[in-house]
Amino acid sequence: VEMFFRARKKRYLIDLLAAPRVPRAVIIPRRTDAGFLSSRLEQAIRARLEKKEPILLFFNRRGYASSLACTKCGFVPHCPRCDLAFSYSKRETKFICRYCGNSAPATGTCPRCRGRLMISRGRGVEALAEELNQRFPASRVAVFSGDEAGRKEQRERILSLFARGEIDILVGTQFLVHQADLPPVRLVGVLYPEMILHLADFRSGQKAFQAIRRAFRFLRPGEDSEVLIQ
Repeated sequence: VEMFFRARKKRYLIDLLAAPRVPRAVIIPRRTDAGFLSSRLEQAIRARLEKKEPILLFFNRRGYASSLACTKCGFVPHCPRCDLAFSYSKRETKFICRYCGNSAPATGTCPRCRGRLMISRGRGVEALAEELNQRFPASRVAVFSGDEAGRKEQRERILSLFARGEIDILVGTQFLVHQADLPPVRLVGVLYPEMILHLADFRSGQKAFQAIRRAFRFLRPGEDSEVLIQ
C-alpha cells in the first residue's frame, strides 16, 4: 500500500527485471503432530544431521513463552511500567517486558493465591530449542535472538561457532535474518510465519512474505537445497 502510494505521488516505478530463480520450497500443513516439529520437518532435519550438514530454523518468538498464567485465579504477571504481560525466559529465569525491557525474577507461584503459574500463550524459541535437544540429543543446538545474542560479542561468538561447524542446528528469530555473515546451508526451516498475519498492522501480509523470503537467501545453491515452511 505504501509503495503504491509513493509510486503514484512521486512518479517512480520499480523494475523487477527477470524473475529470480526460486529454490525448492514446501509448505507443510501443521495439524496433528505433537510439539513444535511436524514429522516431515523432523525427518528432513534428521537426514541432514546424518550427512553432518548444518541447519537453520527461523521462529519469530523470543523467550520460552509469551506469558504465564495462574491455573487457579487466572492471574498473569504484568510489567509494572507499561502494564503489558511479561514474557517468560526459562534460560534466564526471568520475566521480561518486550516493550520497555524491564525484567523481574521469574517465579512459578502466583503472588495472589499461591497457585501454580503455567504457560498460557505461545511457546517461544527457547522452547523450540529444548524440543530439538530432546529429539536430537546428539546434536548441538544454539539459539540466536535478542535475548541470547543481544551483545555484539555474543553474536560474533555464535556466528563463529556456526561457521566452524560447531553448531548443528541454529534456531533464530528475525534477529538472525539480518546477519550478513551467516554461511549458507542446504536446509532452511521457517516455523509458523502466519503468526505475523495476526499483527495489528495493515502491512502484516507484506511482513509475513518478507520474513519467509529473507530466509531464502541463506540457502546454498543446488538441487539438493530446500526450504520447508511449516
